[in-house]
Amino acid sequence: MPGVGLGVILLNENSQVLLLLRNDDAIKADSDMRLEGTRALPAGKVKYGETLIEAAKRKVK
Repeated sequence: MPGVGLGVILLNENSQVLLLLRNDDAIKADSDMRLEGTRALPAGKVKYGETLIEAAKRKVK
């Protein structure tokens, strides 16, 4: 099903970027991209009726 996705770049005071470590287990990683065990930006789908800001906050929570 087509939809809207987003990625979030979050920097700290030292200009370091937040990266997440994806789970090694494909089922727990829950991704169609097959990037188990890699580092990635917080990202995902925007829920219907949700703003981009709300989705970004949900992803970095």
